[in-house]
Amino acid sequence: MLGNAPYKVGDTVLVNSSNGRTIVDPNVIVGNFHPDWIGSIGSEFRYGGFDLSILFTAKWKGQIYSASYGRANFAGVTRASLYGRDAWLFSNLVLGENAQEQMGNGQTVGSTVTPYGDANRPKGAAYPNAYFPKTNPDGTLATDKNGRYIPGTKSNIWMNPTTYESDMVLNNVPAITYDATSIKLSQVIFGYTFPQQWFGRIPIRGLRLAFVGRNLWTLLKHTPQGIDPESANNSGNAQGIEAGGSFPYATYGFDLKVNF
Repeated sequence: MLGNAPYKVGDTVLVNSSNGRTIVDPNVIVGNFHPDWIGSIGSEFRYGGFDLSILFTAKWKGQIYSASYGRANFAGVTRASLYGRDAWLFSNLVLGENAQEQMGNGQTVGSTVTPYGDANRPKGAAYPNAYFPKTNPDGTLATDKNGRYIPGTKSNIWMNPTTYESDMVLNNVPAITYDATSIKLSQVIFGYTFPQQWFGRIPIRGLRLAFVGRNLWTLLKHTPQGIDPESANNSGNAQGIEAGGSFPYATYGFDLKVNF
């Protein structure tokens, strides 16, 4: 699986000096949708006319990219999307700080820029350990011997959280790519076979009624709440991608078998 990722040099993230959004590093390997292994274990118990069967299934490793969760972040309806929201609203709406003040720059006296008195307070969202790329004297971006950009000065830009979360959708595929490991109680069947003598002269040779439940309990998963680790596409070019999948749900029903 390949995707856009923040441009990293070591533990630093390079961002645009104009808006604080990440510089995109394209076609980064973000994972493999194939699990290391899949398996199941089940058992069946019988007592008199009753029977009970239980099935557990497991999928270990592999990755899933959740476009749904990225869109939910952008829409501001996830817990993760709360990052920077209060700080941005306080700075932008309550205090009315302008872009220069948000970057820590106060009034300009002559050609001297005075430091802003509250420069250290968070004023929105920002990438951790973010730096602007180093530039050459002619304004082009400096690169090392491998052609990679070089970190320059530390970023002082705070972003609107909506802008930050839009990067999570378009330019930060690793942020919404998750371990697809899952262990589930996939099926429980509890049945009863009625004794044949109950039917007397009725031409029924056997009757069994069973309660059936499927996808009942997820014991282990690493995806966000509401994202089923098994909801990704498993064919074509979209393998490993979850987009618009339904919430995980259990199904219940009854099974009636009659032999004449």
